[in-house]
Amino acid sequence: SREVQSAIQPNSKPQLGTTRQINSQAYEWFLMAQYHWQQRTPASLSKAETYFKHSLELEPNYVDAYIGLAITYAQFHYHANWSAKESVYKGLPYIEQALALDPNSPRALAAKGMLLTLKGSYSNATISIQNEAQDMFIRSLELEDNATTHHWYSSLLNNMGKKALVAKHME
Repeated sequence: SREVQSAIQPNSKPQLGTTRQINSQAYEWFLMAQYHWQQRTPASLSKAETYFKHSLELEPNYVDAYIGLAITYAQFHYHANWSAKESVYKGLPYIEQALALDPNSPRALAAKGMLLTLKGSYSNATISIQNEAQDMFIRSLELEDNATTHHWYSSLLNNMGKKALVAKHME
């Protein structure tokens, strides 16, 4: 898999880590949550939230489930009429938990950047939040060159008025 990743993403650094076994039922809940999260409707996002929580009940240290739950809360803002503030308030604790368990998770770093970008839309400390979000995206991309991270980062760069960089990351 490292050779395939190297061929597809030559700039990404290989992930060195230990493989951790996940409870099969927790993984099944996680997969169902992912499926519903991808539907992006209010009802499907509610199901995703429930399934991620079931997964975490069985595997309290399941980093990907924490990340999925945090992203789900962000998606409630875009697809279920939640305020940005409510989405960030609900999502940030889960992404912080994911980063406490795995500080070098590129997905967790990217998700935190995305949540901070959303937070910057309503906060009085926009510049410092944008800078922190940018740091998260840069660290994530150093670990893993990922299209979703580039997409989320381009939203932040657009908010910061860095139009040339927006196009670069969208490409």
